[in-house]
Amino acid sequence: AERLNGSLEWLVKTLLDLHRDYELGDEKIMKGHGKVEGPSFVIGKSVYKAVILPPSITLSKTSFNLLQEYVNNGGKFIALKPTPHLIDGKESRELQKVLSKAHIIEDRDEEALSKALERVSPRVEISDANGGKAQEVWYHLRQDGDQRILFLANTSMERGFQTTVRLQGAGGVEEWSPFNGKVRMVPSRSEDGYAVFNLDFPPVGSHLIVLDPKKRAVAPKVKKAEKIREVSLGDEWSYKRLDLNALTLDYGRVKLEDGEYGEL
Repeated sequence: AERLNGSLEWLVKTLLDLHRDYELGDEKIMKGHGKVEGPSFVIGKSVYKAVILPPSITLSKTSFNLLQEYVNNGGKFIALKPTPHLIDGKESRELQKVLSKAHIIEDRDEEALSKALERVSPRVEISDANGGKAQEVWYHLRQDGDQRILFLANTSMERGFQTTVRLQGAGGVEEWSPFNGKVRMVPSRSEDGYAVFNLDFPPVGSHLIVLDPKKRAVAPKVKKAEKIREVSLGDEWSYKRLDLNALTLDYGRVKLEDGEYGEL
C-alpha cells in the first residue's frame, strides 16, 4: 500500500510539472455519474480526453465496465505498472484484454508519460526563456461562464522565471490583483487557437489571469530599432570591451562595405 501511494503521489506531481490538467476519479462517484460518450470519458458535466490508471491491484466492476466501453470507443487510455489484475478482488481475463489496448508505461517514468500524452492537446503551456518547460511554475485552470480563469504560481523559493504562456482560447487577457482588486490588460497575440502572452515570476511569485472572449486582445508593443549615433572609423582603429560579453562568439567574421567576410 505504501508503494502504491508513493506512485500516486509521484504521478500527480509529475502531471503538474508537465502542465497537464487532471482530476482524481472516485469509483463511487463514477458509479453514479460516470458514462462514456464516443472517445470521451464523462463524469457529471466534466469531459475527459484521456484516462490514466495509476499503479493498482483491483478495480470495481462498474469502473471496469466504463473503461471497457471507453477503450472500445477509441478513448486514450494510459496505465502505469504494476497494472491491476483483479475485478472486485477476483482474477479477470477481461481486464487483461482491456489493458492490452492501453499505453502501458513503467512506474515513475516521466519521459514516457510525457510522450504518451503528446496526442492530447494541452489547455495550457508554460515555457521558460530558453523554450523549455518551466516545470516549477504550476497552474490551476477554471471556467466561469465564457471566461477562463488561470492561476499560476512559481513553486521555487530560489529561481525566478521569464515565461511564455499559451492558454487555449481567444479574447482579451487580463491580470487581476487579489491584493488591491486592480485589473490590467496583458499584451497578447493569437496563435493556433491559443492566447499567447509573457509573464515574469519572481521566486514564489504568482499571477491570476482571466481570458475573456468578449474583450479584444491588446497587441504587444514592438520596439522599433533606433539609431543612437554613427561613428566613422579611420584606416586604423582599436576597441576595448567595457562590460562582460553577454553573447559569446566562438568564431567572428567581419567585412567592409560590400566586401567579402573575413576571419578575425
